[in-house]
Amino acid sequence: MSAEHQPVSRLFFALTPDPATAQKLHALAVSSAPRGARVVPPENIHLTLLFLGNTEPERERCLLEMAEGIEGAPVSPLFEHIGSWRRSQVMWSAPDITPALLLELVGELKKGAIVCGLSPEQRPYRPHITLARRVRRRVQIGSHPPIEWRAKDFQLLASIPVDGGVRYEIRGRWLLAGGKHGTLGAGC
Repeated sequence: MSAEHQPVSRLFFALTPDPATAQKLHALAVSSAPRGARVVPPENIHLTLLFLGNTEPERERCLLEMAEGIEGAPVSPLFEHIGSWRRSQVMWSAPDITPALLLELVGELKKGAIVCGLSPEQRPYRPHITLARRVRRRVQIGSHPPIEWRAKDFQLLASIPVDGGVRYEIRGRWLLAGGKHGTLGAGC
């Protein structure tokens, strides 16, 4: 298969919550989303670290190798604010303060993506969790009961279109253990 005909994957690095945290965030979405909004299912809740977009297999292999060398420690962002963006029609939850360890992880991933020949977004990182889509009525920015998210690993995810939305496939997972670490394996 020629290089121009190789399949591409829509990829991003992310944190995914444990099931209990996903359920808390989902319950927040269900109780807060305006009528007609499409609430994100618990299994799709994630915190994007770095969106990569359509990525060729060669660059994906580079990203998997690069992530092996990332040093990071567990992070615990505290999500406590809710609101929406009119243009993208997304309802979100965000932390008041972004943990320094989270910013460091995102910075390392951006550097690695550049080494792999990608051009990551240069805007400052603003962590948020998408709770609902197709939000046509504005959700007033406000506080909600804090939800702590203890992230012990990060993943490279592929967005796979399915009827009625997307599902996320894990391509690689790495521990955040305070030092160099190995992969937990793709698909785990």
